[in-house]
Amino acid sequence: MPIAKIIIDFDDTLFDTVSLKEALLALFARFGVSTEKFWETYKISYTQNDLASYNLWRHIDVVCQQFPNLDKKLMLASAKEILLNGKKYLLDGAEDFLRGLRGLGVPLILLSLGDAEWQKEKVDSVGVAVFFNEIIFTGRKKIDVTQSLIKDAIGDIIFINDKIAETQEIAALADQIKPMVRVKKGVGASDYEKSGLLFFSNFSEILTRVKSYV
Repeated sequence: MPIAKIIIDFDDTLFDTVSLKEALLALFARFGVSTEKFWETYKISYTQNDLASYNLWRHIDVVCQQFPNLDKKLMLASAKEILLNGKKYLLDGAEDFLRGLRGLGVPLILLSLGDAEWQKEKVDSVGVAVFFNEIIFTGRKKIDVTQSLIKDAIGDIIFINDKIAETQEIAALADQIKPMVRVKKGVGASDYEKSGLLFFSNFSEILTRVKSYV
């Protein structure tokens, strides 16, 4: 069966979210915010959609409310500087991978869970929007969005993600969904092996597998 669509996750699949958080920790520390206080205010700064999701600008607001002597203007400028250099947080090989998928002539959909404003800024910062036919930022569970994306689709749906449980849940929606998981740092090999999912440690392996469905 031909490929109808390719759906790709963003955080930890294409984007190095861990390294960005480390950069934000360092940024806040420069303004005297401890690691403990960073994580405490991190949770407070979540938006409340169907699922709680992070927003950096709200985080800075929260911290500046708790520490009124902070130079908010300078902190915002420093945070924006991180995003201006956002390309460094695109995972190695991701751009060539997306270019290769684009060359297949199949609709590419970026499905990103989180605060829409913050997710869009991250996507824009790494310059990958040009590869996608559709970009969806959602505060709902991905399974709910995927149900509408696969409706009436004729052909295989390739779903590329980093989270094992979430991928299993989505794969169970329909036989036409072909799930692939990108191995994430900190997750043991046995977790992937027990999952029953196809898992890959680099983008070239995923691209080769996707091409096998064409």
